[in-house]
Amino acid sequence: YNHLGFSGAGGSGGSGGAGGSLDVSLGALTAIRTNLASSPGIYALSIGGNGGDGALYGGGLIGDGGAGGAGGAGGRIDVSLAGSHVPFDNIITQRAASPGIWAASIGGVGGTGGHSGDPISADGGNGGNGGGTGMVQVVTNANSGITTYGSKSPGIVAQSVSGLAGNGGSYSSISGSAGGAGN
Repeated sequence: YNHLGFSGAGGSGGSGGAGGSLDVSLGALTAIRTNLASSPGIYALSIGGNGGDGALYGGGLIGDGGAGGAGGAGGRIDVSLAGSHVPFDNIITQRAASPGIWAASIGGVGGTGGHSGDPISADGGNGGNGGGTGMVQVVTNANSGITTYGSKSPGIVAQSVSGLAGNGGSYSSISGSAGGAGN
């Protein structure tokens, strides 16, 4: 928070860190079985960190709120089932909401722009960009198998979801400038 001087700006938020990469491989005749609800056979998830919020600025005559930091990118996900020379169920789930494989790369959310409250002119800080994603790849062999018995339990869920942009900061002043943009 900066509150002294004729003009100035709040500091920018830092960027979120990137999510790590994951590589999951099941060899021939390897089996996973789950018996509880909401229990995927394989749950491979990489999430980027959220961006920091911009600092607010107030007390000068002219000022801007700080920009929000960018969200970090989700990492790459690779899942492979080797199978064997005979048909074989590598993964079996028994209950509801239990997919065989759930693989997701999710970008972090951008930080919110900082508020500015100055008497003459004020602009809210821009929101940070949402984080990107990594590639998600699931490979099965012709003789590998996934069996799910519960409702809402697909064999494979593979997602790559970008992070949301941060909200623009607000402002208050006599002359009325503008709030920041959400990226």
